[in-house]
Amino acid sequence: PEARVVAVDLPGHGAAAAPHSHAAEHRGDDLPSVEAAADAIASLVERLTADDARPVVLAGYSMGGRVAFSCAARHPSLAPGLSLVAVSSTAGVEGRPEERSIRSAADAALAARLAAVGGAEFVEWWYQGALWAPLRDAAGGTLLERLIQRRASAANGSETELARALEGMSVGLMEPCAEGVAQATLRGTRLVLLAGARDAKYVGANRRLLERVAAASANGRVPQAESVVVPGAGHALLTEAPEAVVEAVRQAALTASFATAADGVEE
Repeated sequence: PEARVVAVDLPGHGAAAAPHSHAAEHRGDDLPSVEAAADAIASLVERLTADDARPVVLAGYSMGGRVAFSCAARHPSLAPGLSLVAVSSTAGVEGRPEERSIRSAADAALAARLAAVGGAEFVEWWYQGALWAPLRDAAGGTLLERLIQRRASAANGSETELARALEGMSVGLMEPCAEGVAQATLRGTRLVLLAGARDAKYVGANRRLLERVAAASANGRVPQAESVVVPGAGHALLTEAPEAVVEAVRQAALTASFATAADGVEE
């Protein structure tokens, strides 16, 4: 079947302007927020599907995955026929407020560093972190070198907006939405969660989200939800295993029109 592909620049990326953020008003700042981006995506989906009955696949990586989760949770009308593919992502930080405060403070510090040292130096430093060890190992480090070059080029000249997005769209400031995602699956949203086998943090996050979805279901099963663990890969799935991501999106598109709530869990 034919598909229409729409690539969206999130706030701080490409040519995107930050949408109005009620979450920022509540916080008392003017930074972008995950929730404002999610609302903007929902509005775009509604416009694009006004005269197009084809099912929608909403896919996002890392921060983009958080926006996709928030979109599904905040906009129940999108649930029937929606497929959500989240790659190396999370539906927010739940638990004690101090945990969210620690994470938001850490992201604010990262944003300050980005603004201070510039995009090229920040990107070079950022990819030395432990999260990217599998990427440093892949293909003798050549994948990482190419990624750093692309990211540094993209960041050049847009450090201010990128820093604002990094701070304002922190997972620590994001409204946790695991329960909203669980409810969306019960209303007909298909959920596909991807993580690299060497990315233990997000493999665990995906497992916990599926458990949350199962708990929301009357019979304890996970309707239209699956977790895909990509062998040998880490956090940077778009670079390390792009074919796995493409296949997940393709399968979501192919099955979206006839998936049923009786579908079980696939691990």
